[in-house]
Amino acid sequence: MRNILGLLLLLSATLYSCSKATPNHEEIMKAAQQYYEHLLKGEYEQFVNGSVANRDIPEQYRRQLTANAKMFVEEQKNTHRGISKVQATGADVDEENGLANVFLVLCFGDSTNEEVVIPMVEDDGVWRMR
Repeated sequence: MRNILGLLLLLSATLYSCSKATPNHEEIMKAAQQYYEHLLKGEYEQFVNGSVANRDIPEQYRRQLTANAKMFVEEQKNTHRGISKVQATGADVDEENGLANVFLVLCFGDSTNEEVVIPMVEDDGVWRMR
């Protein structure tokens, strides 16, 4: 009887742990990559909108963030002949707290690469940059 009870407890714990929704690493990586691809396309407002902190900010500050994103891209054009491609290479995910660090490689026009870490947070079911 004790063995059956133990087996039932083990089975219940296993089913509970399997039933919890776990974030899909590929989905999180794709979200971070898409935000940076907005930069490549000159869609600076969409890049800024990918930040969780953009909700209740004054319009003037939003314009500054958009201008900063544009300046970053221009600086990369001058320094590295621009960003030619963005690749997501991995993610460390804290499932319990809805946080992740996504590793992106920025491929520049001068054939150099740089790996950057993009902190992400789940916000109402959507992964956004922190």
